[in-house]
Amino acid sequence: MIFHDYYADIPREDVDRFVESQEMGRLVTVGEDGTPHLGLYNFVYDGISLELHLVRADEQVADLKARPRCLFEVDEILAVIPSHWVHPEYAGSATAYHRTAIFECGGAVAEDPAEVLAQQVRLLAKHQPEGGYRPLGVEDPL
Repeated sequence: MIFHDYYADIPREDVDRFVESQEMGRLVTVGEDGTPHLGLYNFVYDGISLELHLVRADEQVADLKARPRCLFEVDEILAVIPSHWVHPEYAGSATAYHRTAIFECGGAVAEDPAEVLAQQVRLLAKHQPEGGYRPLGVEDPL
């Protein structure tokens, strides 16, 4: 990815608003052998922290426990421009416009049932505000 200086001076409020508006983001972790692992997750962002829910058996949980350094990325494709729109013959003028936010993070895995419950409530409030599920509880097997 090319980082242009003129995109580096975006007000924090604009970045936060963009990130909060996204439905899904990509978590990148590194396995024990150095292999990158990528997962696509819904998430909650409060301007300080990113929260997402992984299944205990997910390889990224093991990655985060062993190597908490990770990356989280959200993006929005704005337009894909074919080369012939810019030049009749030169294929190198094809481009794409997008908005992207990348966070270099120190990840943590929450396992306390009350903490996980609170996080699930926040995720559902964002991604399923209409309800349609029974109330969550620490003792609920779901």
